Amino acid sequence: MQEMQAYLASIPYVEGFKKKLQEVVNAEGFYEYTFYLIFSMLNVYVRTQVKCAGGRIDMVVWMPNITYVFELKVNGTAQNALAQIDDRGYAFPYQAENRKVVKIGVKINAETRTIEDWAVGTL
Repeated sequence: MQEMQAYLASIPYVEGFKKKLQEVVNAEGFYEYTFYLIFSMLNVYVRTQVKCAGGRIDMVVWMPNITYVFELKVNGTAQNALAQIDDRGYAFPYQAENRKVVKIGVKINAETRTIEDWAVGTL
């Protein structure tokens, strides 16, 4: 998460894109898209807006031995995001897989456009 935080902080904005960026910085979908691009370029299997019985999971990342379930919050806290994963049972569909399941709640700072805080839990 520290590497993702540093990477996001290093992305420069294009001057002509500054106004458009201000319109989307509060939208979680903007960060889901950005995380998706980063993981996909690393050749990691990732999906966003994954439907399950409890709703839609912001992002699921599958690694050889671990499945990561992410909830992102622009307005809220990392603990709120982690609680949402638990309250809505987002991680339950993956507990039958032969992998460890890690839940990650992420707080995005709209002003700095990077990760402000995160909380981690396991099943």
